Amino acid sequence: MITIRSYQPTDYLQVIALLAEANLYADTWESEENLSSMVMANPDSIIVAVDQNKIIGNIFLIPYGAKIAFLFRLAVKKEYRHQGVATQILNYIEDMARKKGIIELCLFADEANKDLQSFYQKRQWISSKHPYYCLWKEIN
Repeated sequence: MITIRSYQPTDYLQVIALLAEANLYADTWESEENLSSMVMANPDSIIVAVDQNKIIGNIFLIPYGAKIAFLFRLAVKKEYRHQGVATQILNYIEDMARKKGIIELCLFADEANKDLQSFYQKRQWISSKHPYYCLWKEIN
């Protein structure tokens, strides 16, 4: 049975392995220090799906003010894909956000990944009329 819960520090190695499998891992973004600081600021900022003590999915949530939040790093282990796990994670995070008074969620999907875009659209996510390109800069 799959359970969905907030991230715990002992989940770190499994979460980064999952992100690496999904080609979403970045050293700086997913450093243990960064994930710990996210959870310290907001205990529900990382949500995991668990099956028999194994992390099989996750999603990150970052508030943008009181009413909006960004979602990123939705990932499901390959052997659990197409079994409803991602939908369960999204439903959980949408319910949690609603209870916190968040009225809008935003996420970015790979422009070239039409299957991923279709996945979200089937779940009533609306695409922007403008294409976006993600940029970041290390400032250390």
